Amino acid sequence: MDDFNQPSNNAPTMGGESTAVPNSANLENQATINQGTIQTTSNQGGADTLPVQTQIPNAPIAQSIQSPGLQSGTAAQQPPPIPPSNSGVDTFGTVDDTQGSDSSKPFPKPVMAVMAIVILALLGFVVIGYVLLSGRDNESPDNNVTPTNTITPTATTTVSPTPIEVETQMRDVDELLTMNMIKLKTTGINASNDVSVDALPRGLAGSGDVGGIISSSVLYEDGVYKMWYTGAIKSDLNKRAIYYATSEDGRTWKKYDNSEPSATNTQSTNGRLAVGLTGSGDSANISNPFVLKDDEQYIMYYVATDGSQSPWAYSMFMATSPDGLTWTKVDNSNAPRTNGTSEEGHLTIGLPGSGDSGSIFDMSVIKVNGEYYMWYTGWDGTNTRIYMAGSSDGLNWTKVDNSTPVVSDNSTSNGRIGLGTSGKVDAKKSGEFDVYYDGTKFLMIYTGLSDVSGAKQQFTCAVSDDGYAWNKVNNSVGAGSTGIASLCSFPSSTASGAADINGVDHPNLLYDGGKLWLYYIGIGQNMERTLLIASEYN
Repeated sequence: MDDFNQPSNNAPTMGGESTAVPNSANLENQATINQGTIQTTSNQGGADTLPVQTQIPNAPIAQSIQSPGLQSGTAAQQPPPIPPSNSGVDTFGTVDDTQGSDSSKPFPKPVMAVMAIVILALLGFVVIGYVLLSGRDNESPDNNVTPTNTITPTATTTVSPTPIEVETQMRDVDELLTMNMIKLKTTGINASNDVSVDALPRGLAGSGDVGGIISSSVLYEDGVYKMWYTGAIKSDLNKRAIYYATSEDGRTWKKYDNSEPSATNTQSTNGRLAVGLTGSGDSANISNPFVLKDDEQYIMYYVATDGSQSPWAYSMFMATSPDGLTWTKVDNSNAPRTNGTSEEGHLTIGLPGSGDSGSIFDMSVIKVNGEYYMWYTGWDGTNTRIYMAGSSDGLNWTKVDNSTPVVSDNSTSNGRIGLGTSGKVDAKKSGEFDVYYDGTKFLMIYTGLSDVSGAKQQFTCAVSDDGYAWNKVNNSVGAGSTGIASLCSFPSSTASGAADINGVDHPNLLYDGGKLWLYYIGIGQNMERTLLIASEYN
């Protein structure tokens, strides 16, 4: 029941995408969220006691600025004092004509009067100018006065998480917790290389996605729904590539080009991304894209392997595109294992003994206030759980805490989602997921697998105020449903021949401004995989 076609249900099932993460360059116990500071603590019984911290710098806060102006405390220059009348010197420095020599004759008195008037007038202009300039320095910005030598504020601070600014008003997480979804189509789905309604099926013989649809990442922009998806080239799921499809209504999808792309270490076209050449880090397999529109470019995070350690030892890589069609790999060379920081778009598997030592195969990224927050699925060789990493540039990533979280049906810490107790929906697996953020609260919908005999994968939820400390909503096993199901207890279908009769996988939430969509992978009768669609049910 997993994407690797392993005999054990504990094997990883390779994850797809979601939607905007902590400043990984200087980890502390805080993080700004948008899109501050997040403190993660733990205690016995529900969370883990781990000394890992993460700090994200916030945007600068405003500080008072004194407008430049005349220097205070400087007196205007005054005329010299008037000497005594018997000093032999007339006012303003003229010499008395009764005491001076011929070479020091005084100015005629009419001339002296005119000079006095001119000097007084000049002094008057000086005083008036001083008053005007002083008043100008105290003018408000509403008077359209632009002071010179403006000081740019540089102070920064750390604050609690603040709401992000979003172009489209998001649905509140609290509303999603009680929302019902209706499955649009689970039967009568046929292979297609072209247009399909209410599903995206595998391609026809000879196509690049003939082996099934494994995961998806969907964006909505400018009235168009854009999907990048993993297509299996072989029915055993162990050879894949990434493809592209579009829709005008979120339900009717047209594949752009599902022919198998040629192996490359550089560039792929038509929305596709191919495996790398022999010797590269993504030469054996490529899967599970997450696409983020970042300013004027698209960023794709994907997982891949060269097969040298095992067929499912995946790590994360990165590609960019100006249009979502032509993708250029950033660096597809092999990078070393680490429990800390990976560079150049990588996030590699952890060191032996860590929770992600076996594989990294699913991620969801949110950019808030210039910082990138990532949650990812890690496999330790036995079970899958969810972990967290952060980046200040979207290129170099630092893991928050990749140690294995304790078993809990309630709270978890350090951005992780651990396994639940026996009998719960996530007792054996907390896996493929998507993260939704409404500006104040996070919701994670993730794939769980119970340890109960005959259990099938289904979706459940967790919520968080900061992206670090998560609380599971209800991790009880839900009953199967063919039509309407709760978003946070979303099971497989019970109808014979349903495309998700053997479980669900890789949830992908999308809110388009009017409706919430759930794109997910259904596991069919013969373990074939199809992309299915559910929308909110009113």
